[in-house]
Amino acid sequence: MIASASSDPADVVAVGWRTMQHLSGIIAATSESLPPPQAD
Repeated sequence: MIASASSDPADVVAVGWRTMQHLSGIIAATSESLPPPQAD
């Protein structure tokens, strides 16, 4: 959701941070739903 036309660096960083947190949350949820890798 980079629809913000603001070029304020603080806003850009905040949006980037929220996006990163959101993605890491999805990755964590996905890896938790997957079975653990089996060691051979």
